Amino acid sequence: MANAGVDGFNLIYSVTPGTFVDFIEGVVPILQKRGLMQKEYAPGPLREKLFGNGRLPDRHPGAGWRIPEFFLAPSFSFTTCRRILERSRIGFAFKESNFPD
Repeated sequence: MANAGVDGFNLIYSVTPGTFVDFIEGVVPILQKRGLMQKEYAPGPLREKLFGNGRLPDRHPGAGWRIPEFFLAPSFSFTTCRRILERSRIGFAFKESNFPD
């Protein structure tokens, strides 16, 4: 790997799920022993590890698709949720029949 400048592998399977299990049990320990693969990983989402933040920046177009935290509150009703979603960018994904009054 070091001589060729390889920094990763793309794996495909030929037999599911055995191929991945064989790789994990047979190849991964050898790579770890040689110091070519991590044994432990820092907690957190990949986005946070790559970009320093676990969420998209507010200016990113994808941020408009977030579901606000207050939707998750136990006291939040389907009627209130429906009204807010109908006025939001994600409202088109919800039909009236999906939300009982």
